[in-house]
Amino acid sequence: GKITKQKTKRISKTKFQQYHRLHLLTSLPCPLRSLRPTSEAFWDYSLDEMARYDIPAIVSYISSYTSTPQHPSPSVSLIGFSQGAAQCFAALSLNPILSRTVSVMIGLSPAVCVKGLSSPVASAIISASPAFLFLLFGHKAILASAPAWQTILSEQGFARIIDKLLLLLFAWQTKEISSDLKPRLYRHLYSPTAVKCVVHWFQIITRTRGRMCHLHVYDDTQNMRSDHKSNYVSTEYDVSRISVPCALFYGLADTIIDGDELQ
Repeated sequence: GKITKQKTKRISKTKFQQYHRLHLLTSLPCPLRSLRPTSEAFWDYSLDEMARYDIPAIVSYISSYTSTPQHPSPSVSLIGFSQGAAQCFAALSLNPILSRTVSVMIGLSPAVCVKGLSSPVASAIISASPAFLFLLFGHKAILASAPAWQTILSEQGFARIIDKLLLLLFAWQTKEISSDLKPRLYRHLYSPTAVKCVVHWFQIITRTRGRMCHLHVYDDTQNMRSDHKSNYVSTEYDVSRISVPCALFYGLADTIIDGDELQ
């Protein structure tokens, strides 16, 4: 049969991960080219920047790239996994103009309603002040040495360590993944992200405990206050403003996503 409609797929990774640093290599003009991974400015971002700038830029690029004289304003379908879905929800709640281009939003295990971590130690770290977290992890990439350990350890040894960490933090058994497949999957599992982004997620988890799930804007005032646990309300992303049709998919055994709240 004759193909009458062409589908174009584009994959984007979270800001400045290992698959998202081509601006360091390109010769094209780029305002971020002066930023290096060794500088704190390179890692000065949270979920807010990805929602305000990255998602609209991605949608705009795909729309302009796929436009034709017959279809000057093609629609874009967004598919986000975990944090990627949260970025899309936050962006759509902030930017009503996106609704004119995005036809549907599909969330795979969307990190919009999160339960937290299973480990008591990890839960205690989540509740710590941002000042302590920045003192503990710095202001750049979190656990930046992990990729180096991946090259030092054998594939099976690295897979065993990841298995133990997944069990400790998320209570994931990973029994459904074969031992032969794990080394190939796990080498793509971890990629450094900004400490500020992790702190932002800790704030979201702490603010939503015992309440309906909400995505909160990063609260920078905690870094300037000694009473960081005082009762205040930070700005939220109003996902009820989203007019784009959404389809959400998640597993009933997911220990991170709160399926009851998603419904």
